[in-house]
Amino acid sequence: MDGEPIQYGPEFDDLVAELLRGGADVVAVVPEIDGLECAGTTTLARAMCADPRVAEHFSGGVFWYEIGSDGLIRSVGQDIPGEEPGDVLVVFDGLHRHPTRPSAFELAPMARTLLTVRSAAGLPSGAEIIRMPLPERGWPLLSTLSSALGTAQPHLADPGDAAERASAVRRVLAEGLAGLGTPGSVERLLELGVFAADGHVPARMIQLLWRRTADLSEVEAELTLAGLRALGLLRTSFHDDVLVVPEPVMAYLAETLGAEGALRAGRALVEALVEHPWEWLTEAERTYLAVHLPRLMAGIGGPVADLVCGAGWIVTKLGTHSTAYLERDLELAGTPLANRLRRTLAQNAAMLAEAREGSQKTLVATLAGRLHPVSPVAGELRELLRESGHAWLECLWEPPDLPAESLRRSWRAGPDGVEVMAAGPGLLVTGGSEGKVTLWNLDGTIRTEFQAHQDGVDALAVAPDGDWLVTASESVAVVWGLDGTPMARIDHETSLIQKVAVAPDGAWLVTATLEGVVAWRPDGERLWQAEMETGYPANLSIGAAGAWVAVNGPKGSGVQIITWGGTLRGALGLGVDGSAAHPRHDLLVIKDEDGPLRMLRPNGTPAGTIPAGDLYEAITIAPDGTWVAGPGRGGLVVQPLDGRPPSTRAAGHVQHVAIGPDGTWLAGADYDGVIKVWAREDGLPRPDEHLRRRPLWSIAVGSRGDLIATAGPDGVTLWDGEGSDPRTLLEGTACNSVAISPDETWLAATGYDGDLRVVTMSGVMTLMVPAHHRAHAVAISPDGDWIATVGNDDAVVIWRGNGVQVARLSCPDDGWRQLAIAPDGSWVACGGREQVRLWDTATWELRSTLPGADALAVAPDGRWLATGATDGVVRLWDPVGLELAEFEAPGGALNGLAAGPFGSWLAAATAGGLVHVWDVEEEAIIASIHLDQSLTECAWTPGGTRLFGVGGAGLYGFKLHLRG
Repeated sequence: MDGEPIQYGPEFDDLVAELLRGGADVVAVVPEIDGLECAGTTTLARAMCADPRVAEHFSGGVFWYEIGSDGLIRSVGQDIPGEEPGDVLVVFDGLHRHPTRPSAFELAPMARTLLTVRSAAGLPSGAEIIRMPLPERGWPLLSTLSSALGTAQPHLADPGDAAERASAVRRVLAEGLAGLGTPGSVERLLELGVFAADGHVPARMIQLLWRRTADLSEVEAELTLAGLRALGLLRTSFHDDVLVVPEPVMAYLAETLGAEGALRAGRALVEALVEHPWEWLTEAERTYLAVHLPRLMAGIGGPVADLVCGAGWIVTKLGTHSTAYLERDLELAGTPLANRLRRTLAQNAAMLAEAREGSQKTLVATLAGRLHPVSPVAGELRELLRESGHAWLECLWEPPDLPAESLRRSWRAGPDGVEVMAAGPGLLVTGGSEGKVTLWNLDGTIRTEFQAHQDGVDALAVAPDGDWLVTASESVAVVWGLDGTPMARIDHETSLIQKVAVAPDGAWLVTATLEGVVAWRPDGERLWQAEMETGYPANLSIGAAGAWVAVNGPKGSGVQIITWGGTLRGALGLGVDGSAAHPRHDLLVIKDEDGPLRMLRPNGTPAGTIPAGDLYEAITIAPDGTWVAGPGRGGLVVQPLDGRPPSTRAAGHVQHVAIGPDGTWLAGADYDGVIKVWAREDGLPRPDEHLRRRPLWSIAVGSRGDLIATAGPDGVTLWDGEGSDPRTLLEGTACNSVAISPDETWLAATGYDGDLRVVTMSGVMTLMVPAHHRAHAVAISPDGDWIATVGNDDAVVIWRGNGVQVARLSCPDDGWRQLAIAPDGSWVACGGREQVRLWDTATWELRSTLPGADALAVAPDGRWLATGATDGVVRLWDPVGLELAEFEAPGGALNGLAAGPFGSWLAAATAGGLVHVWDVEEEAIIASIHLDQSLTECAWTPGGTRLFGVGGAGLYGFKLHLRG
């Protein structure tokens, strides 16, 4: 970026001043004609960055990133330093495919950003947009080519017509290249059409190709490239070893080269690459091959499957690219193994994207777990981990949270998350906390994104034909075209809009506020208004024929029915937490929390009841009216309306649900903004011969390591040391906590009903303490002489095995509590949201108080107590309350901690679905793995090589492999 700035005239100074003014974090240079390629925006951005005023202002440096047509971000120079906001300018040049934008902005969140972008659609809220007018001479690319090739410049009747632009480029190139009089150079130029999938081509790739096809030396190849540069047919990238061919030119080259020429050139290039040592390749060349080698091999009929189904290729590709690139490779292969891998990657795309942000060994361990059923590839991945020399976690069996076959894809919505969601024909629409609306294709790619509101999106609905949508934020609703063009604005002034709904024929819509319901035409014309008090949050739906609108009233008043015109027909007089109008019959389906689904006619006449205890209150009804879906126990619950049992899609904590208009797919979004799309068909359930796939809440491991006890809705289950041969005790009693006696002859469990039960391993109950204590956690002393329980009555209670209460220890704190006992039994600790309390067991007096924690673990030798809380920080304390160490656990709040043997390492399970193992002495994570659902508790075997965990999906088993 050295040299004199290009002189654009007085307007150039205005552009530089705007860049330096700092009014917006993002400045975008956009063509006057939306979508116009090769409009000169890059040249302008280069000139601005070369201006001495810019270099002086941005003392931290100017950093240039190029975005290729393959979507990859290519950087020049060193990484962006951690300067103060505004000290650094980062340029993203060539943004024209939206999926690259989030990753681009995340590279420099504190910097001032300059973009060259083809369209202003989807730019960050508040971005300053600089429109670059079309020069008098017309489209810069066309005028440059015409002048260099000595042809007349075609007139563009409509420069905004992409087809007309492409046709003009073809005419200029066909005429100009024919008149060059250098057929050898033209032939070499046409061979560049083999690189058509990417306009950014490493120069040495071209040299290798031409050496093979025309025996050109390096000097001869460089001279040929220099001549082509002079004609405007290509230019040098900011990467010295990368050349950029304008997309319209590249399209012409590929078309003219044809299938036979592409086969010949592709074979020559692949043969040249095979002979060229991989270690001699530059970073740009390796990046290019990582994206395009499978396509080149497929073009010549090469062994694509052997390449792309190998663990080495998969790991290399996922380390730097999203799963979409690898899925494309596997689609080219088309073998059964490739198809299975592609489906697995699509299903786990959101998780793998998170794993890629960490270390490579974590990514590989996570991938090996996800591919556990695909034994050939999983075995290769485990071998790579063994050869790495690092510690790692291996899944001992298929993780119970592996997705059902009906899951099509997962992806993460982005930093704004998902506040509301709706489905349209072949698309999913989400609204985020920062007012952005995104239209997603069902493969997770972005169709359109635009800034709808300054504040978060509160409500959203899509017209039945998918031609428009309506969003609401605060007191304003806006009707939008699918390209983000506003069609109408609806202002409720001071009334906050809770919900919006569109009539079945798409001719009108309604908005619901706390003061009533208003109907509108899509052009914003008010049709009618019904003033009334509505409930919060509102449930709003329109009857199948559009004759009535249903909205819930204040708590306990039931559903109110409003006829067309705004007349309150009456209230059904039933408590309701969720409701939906039947799409084909004159019925309303309502759901109470923990209650059944009830179908009612608008006059209140019952039309049927369906048990639906697994569903929570929010429901969405399918287009054919035969089933509903909504958040529920274990994830997204699908409930048929013919009385058949429900099915659950394992999605963790689902917050929003949408059903496709054709009823063939449904989607759910969780609190972290992860979106999942399922096919409607349930598909075959995953085989579970060991019965590990069921909700479990607590785990304990026996002193010898060959006995595991888990607690869950079905009782207490005993497992062998391999997580097999399950045997159930207390069957039919939901248990939320379990502990095994030191001699492994009995166990203690707290029931969901609050009772404490002591049971022998043969299933004989020897003690039951009634539920007046409401115990929900249990621990057993190291000598087995007493049992500690904690409940919601603000106390830890100590019991003898005969049920005699020894002590009652006050712990005035609310929230779920954890218990830990010193290995020598000298103290007992209880953790709560506000504080952790330690009592001396000799006197039962309070020994020390620590900050609140949701997870506790004590070293086997008793020298430290670990606490973990919602802030994701692990703290180590000595028994008298002195803090020894503090370290952060990536992945959010801590659900469970487990101390390994000798206190040498510590395992943690986070709410974000990560499992970490720390070396306590080094205070460093030595191994991690991502899961699709979080664990609630974890426990080591005494030898410390195996770690077991439980969660909503079931029982997990891991083996810790140490380095070397």
